[in-house]
Amino acid sequence: MSAGATGPAAVTVAVVGSVHQDLHLHVGELPRPGETLMAREWGRAPGGKGANQAVACATAGAGTAMVGAVGDDAAADAVVAALRTAGVEVALVQRLASRATSTAVVTVAADGTNSIVVAADASSALAPRSVEAALAELPAVAVVLSQAEVPEAVVRAAAAGAAAAGARTVHNLAPYRPVGAALLACCDPLVVNEVEAASLAHDLGLDADAPETLAGRLADACASVVVTLGAQGAVWARGAEGGHVPSPEVPVVDTSGAGDAFVGALCASLARGDALPEACSAGVAAGARAVQHRGAQTAAPPAGATLI
Repeated sequence: MSAGATGPAAVTVAVVGSVHQDLHLHVGELPRPGETLMAREWGRAPGGKGANQAVACATAGAGTAMVGAVGDDAAADAVVAALRTAGVEVALVQRLASRATSTAVVTVAADGTNSIVVAADASSALAPRSVEAALAELPAVAVVLSQAEVPEAVVRAAAAGAAAAGARTVHNLAPYRPVGAALLACCDPLVVNEVEAASLAHDLGLDADAPETLAGRLADACASVVVTLGAQGAVWARGAEGGHVPSPEVPVVDTSGAGDAFVGALCASLARGDALPEACSAGVAAGARAVQHRGAQTAAPPAGATLI
């Protein structure tokens, strides 16, 4: 959370999602099917889209709580400690004795591109009823953020808890999976990248047009939509309105933390009362900072950091 803000009463952003340990493998190029590569470097780090976005929210100055589940193991100790160190309220992170902390294998190429495979265990066992109960403990929550690394029933519970609290629902549909119309209608915004946007368009029977046009079409199903475009920034749409927020040119070290940094900063901005275009600008700036650093949670330097 922001400096000096502690406890549930200070929380304005609740992040419902995954808490993982990441295994990072650095290679020259991503492996082709059937190819075995030797990693140039490797290391472990805290991760999970939920946890990464919670750290990004807190880094951007929002009072942030993590609602998730970990195992009762050494990995859980490390990932929860990392959240706490970043200023995230961790009282609502459950420890499940019968589960292992979820793990993601992140392969990063020399040009910064990556591929990720997740073995969800504890995160997949997060109970919907516990999510709604947790959100009810946060009297000042303004934004409830979720992702698709937890079961859809958990995401629906997050949206229901947000509605009960009078908070805004933000859903990052990553990794992509088909989603029902009722959940889409709650999203303000739905956040997707270009690949996820194209997949959603296909499932909705829409043409995969240029990003700005596609965002406008997807906004018919949601209160608002944001499509991230990597080095090209992001586009947003709300009703008949929309726009493009370009990204500055920066040296790229690792893109694996960019999307989560974007979403976290966007939600922190929305929780402050900023309009969607301003929130997208905050997200694009955070993503540009993130790609200049390795890792996911460690790739969220504060908003005052210089863009090289």
